[in-house]
Amino acid sequence: MKRAHRLEEIQRLAPEHDFEQIHRAERGRGPVGNTSASSTALDIGRPVGPGKIAVMSHVSAGSGRGRPPDPDLQARVFAATLDLYAEVGWARFSLDVLARRARVGKAALYHRWGSKEKLIVDALADRRERMPKLVETGSLRSDLVAMARHILADLLGHDGLLVLRAQVEAKVYPDLFGREMERVIRWRTGIGRPIVLRAVDRGELPRETSPALILDAVAGILTNHVLSTPADKLPDLAKAGDVYTERIVDFVLAAARIGPVSPHPPSTEAEGSIG
Repeated sequence: MKRAHRLEEIQRLAPEHDFEQIHRAERGRGPVGNTSASSTALDIGRPVGPGKIAVMSHVSAGSGRGRPPDPDLQARVFAATLDLYAEVGWARFSLDVLARRARVGKAALYHRWGSKEKLIVDALADRRERMPKLVETGSLRSDLVAMARHILADLLGHDGLLVLRAQVEAKVYPDLFGREMERVIRWRTGIGRPIVLRAVDRGELPRETSPALILDAVAGILTNHVLSTPADKLPDLAKAGDVYTERIVDFVLAAARIGPVSPHPPSTEAEGSIG
């Protein structure tokens, strides 16, 4: 009886709250709608002034009365994370700046990822998972050209250089990014190594060919060329990308098929004669 009078008094002083629903929940009969009895509670504070009582009603996330989940949250946060990391790197990466860019609360970032390191690693892993798959063509040259064009497009893309930044910082901060970069390397090796091994089986390359040398040569030339090209010339490189990647692949394959060159070619009798 006293509680009923108390609720009536609170409702008179704070009519904006749905006390009928709260009262039903607390009696175990369940509130109006789909909210469970355990999801709604009433906090009655001390008096805060003449004729005023502090009242707060809390509805849990599962009650259907809170903010609905944002289906685009992860994609939006990951995109903003990659952009910001590409611009400033790990040391200057700020969750305050990220929260503003991604239009999300900073507390939500901490709740879901815990730290900026975990967030950056997860964003890099998500990017790796979304990379397009290469289709085998049955020809070593065609496979390597397709791979080279994929690498060049990635390097010239919106966030291509951030992987290079992550690779460098993985050496500086191995505890932060080392493990994810190892996964990136294994992923790349898993794509490129079979291309070379299949070519060896088809007789397109000598048996002693090293897959690592072939792949490093193609990727290394492309990476070095992009880094060495002035910014105002990069659009021209993108336009000539198809031709340039073919030239690189042909150059690498020519070297691979020639095989090792002896540093000391055998001398002939004519070269050793004096008269």
